[in-house]
Amino acid sequence: MQPVTSELFTYLAEEGVEYMPCGYGPDTEPEVFLPAVPGWVAVPPEMVPDVYIALANHEWAVAGWAPNAVVLHGRLSRELPADEILQRAHRDAARQDGWTEQVSSYEQWHGWPSLFLEGTYPLGDVELFASTRYVLLVADGEQYLTQLTVTVLAQDRDELYLDVATFDSDLAIA
Repeated sequence: MQPVTSELFTYLAEEGVEYMPCGYGPDTEPEVFLPAVPGWVAVPPEMVPDVYIALANHEWAVAGWAPNAVVLHGRLSRELPADEILQRAHRDAARQDGWTEQVSSYEQWHGWPSLFLEGTYPLGDVELFASTRYVLLVADGEQYLTQLTVTVLAQDRDELYLDVATFDSDLAIA
């Protein structure tokens, strides 16, 4: 399963580069960690194949949908220019139906190329708020693409924004 980022994955394919999802656990180098945030629980891995980490907050669930934090983490078969990857990821987000971008930044994350986005988009009858961080890093001569997306109902954004911000600020890749 590839993340829904068509221009990005088209670019990788055109460059002959494969995105290979990393398995979760200590055998993965580098490892990605999210902070423990009260109310957020792990989603069973079999429910979300190729997802590195998935958390949900069932306390805020509505009509079968729960706020969630999802980490995709994969190795690229060869290194590509970070700006090319991040610009395509940004354009993919902007093309999402009904996307209203509120924040975007290409500021580095702990010295690594990064893209940070926040905005809203409709899903059926609800409006969602999403906060996404892309990070490109090189470890042991291999390039990795990590994506953290935290999604909450837009109407609950103010109450859950501390959680959203904590996931981004305390994201760790080691």
